Amino acid sequence: SMTDADSIELECECGRAACPETAELSRPAYERIRNSRAGFIVVPEHVRLGTERVTEAGDRYAVVQGKARRAGIGGQ
Repeated sequence: SMTDADSIELECECGRAACPETAELSRPAYERIRNSRAGFIVVPEHVRLGTERVTEAGDRYAVVQGKARRAGIGGQ
């Protein structure tokens, strides 16, 4: 199991307003995903089948590519 020092928890990037879910992945995986701009990191349950392609999946996270998400746009 991952220790706290080796894992990162981050807010689900599914784009739903005020999504309370937290994705968890290892620090090396996080840095690799961010550096490669592989996609959005979401909890596995929030993958939108049919509109997004899963490029990577783990126990507590998935990386998706698809239609542009509207994260950060609109009254927040």
